[in-house]
Amino acid sequence: MSGSRILQIHNAAQLLTMSAKSSTATQAQSAVGHAFISYAREDEKFANDLHAALRDRKHDAWIDRAGIPLSAEWGEEIRKAIDSADACLFIIAPDFVSSKVCRQELEHAVTRRKRLVPILRREVTDGTIPTELAKLNWVFLREEDAFDAGVDGLVKALDTDLEWVRDHTWLTLRAVDWEKAERDSSSALRGRDLARFENWLQRAPDKEPAPTALQSEFIIESRRATARRQRIVWSSLLLGAGLF
Repeated sequence: MSGSRILQIHNAAQLLTMSAKSSTATQAQSAVGHAFISYAREDEKFANDLHAALRDRKHDAWIDRAGIPLSAEWGEEIRKAIDSADACLFIIAPDFVSSKVCRQELEHAVTRRKRLVPILRREVTDGTIPTELAKLNWVFLREEDAFDAGVDGLVKALDTDLEWVRDHTWLTLRAVDWEKAERDSSSALRGRDLARFENWLQRAPDKEPAPTALQSEFIIESRRATARRQRIVWSSLLLGAGLF
């Protein structure tokens, strides 16, 4: 066999080996949950108190303290923060219900099928609460409610089935990157990550939050990309061996 054919086989075999290697989702996960806090400016002090209480309980949270005007850059940062969150906390009050920004944050969280947690801070008029939140179990943190006990209950809810939720978040970020890359196969899942999330998708009917359409498409197209790569590699091996 010629030296060029040996090199061709070696390179093809290397490609096959590399395609099976990738950092697993569990390696990218932290030990605690990460939340996004959505609130109207009138409840900024309470939002800051909640943020501090979560940090004291070793739960990270993203909160927008800048108060900057709406812009394309601001909107993108908010969407990234929601995409990166394991749960989205919505501080319910009359000002929240009437806030266009809060509604946009909720809509994006629903699109990503995030775990939604409504927190009642101030009473609101019946029928004004978004349906996506009204149907859920609420955390009550009004002035008359016990703050520490309420936050403890919130943390317990955030920790429920955390491994599933963390995988959901990790996959969301990868799928969004894939979509931004115009679904290029170089951004697809490979190796252990692909096998892990194919199994994850099979378990989805019994889980919440459910996978998004984008996540499902990402997993399916990743398998197709892997199959294409394997066909190319084996064709190169057979060609190099002189079997074609």
